[in-house]
Amino acid sequence: MKPIQFPNQKGLSLMESMIALVVLSVGLLGIAGMQLSALKASNSANYRAIASIKASELADRMRANLGGVYEGNYLTNATWDCSAPPTSCMGVSSSFSCTTAQMAAFDLYQASCVNGITDLLPNGTLSITCTDADTGDSDPCSVGSETIITISWQTNADAQQSTNQRSQLVMPVVLGFSEN
Repeated sequence: MKPIQFPNQKGLSLMESMIALVVLSVGLLGIAGMQLSALKASNSANYRAIASIKASELADRMRANLGGVYEGNYLTNATWDCSAPPTSCMGVSSSFSCTTAQMAAFDLYQASCVNGITDLLPNGTLSITCTDADTGDSDPCSVGSETIITISWQTNADAQQSTNQRSQLVMPVVLGFSEN
């Protein structure tokens, strides 16, 4: 048998191959775009999880130092200087004890600087506010007041853009019990 020859169709298979290559390229670009989108979402979820863990840790530290909370020692909206650690309140001897203010400063330093918010979150910041339940007393944050821990960080897209969009986690906590 003699193969069939098509004299008028020279180069047709080359054209089909080029079209198939273009279609394949567009498909691969789509897959790469989806992979990049999934990576960004994964980073965002990781940052949110870190912020949640750090806020919970700080809330536990505040529960252990209610005197410092009631005196307003935890209220902050400042960026911490991580190069100057405060007095350490861990493993202190019986001859030395930390005040509630020293303990609060140590707790905030630990939450911000030691594997903390400034280390693990891009441009991470910490803010703690209190809505005083009893404005008649001298305490800035009385027993039963709502304390709000806010941790914010720069979003992934901002590194390439000039905008300053931030994500944040807000955790309201009521520390202590009402005396009523």
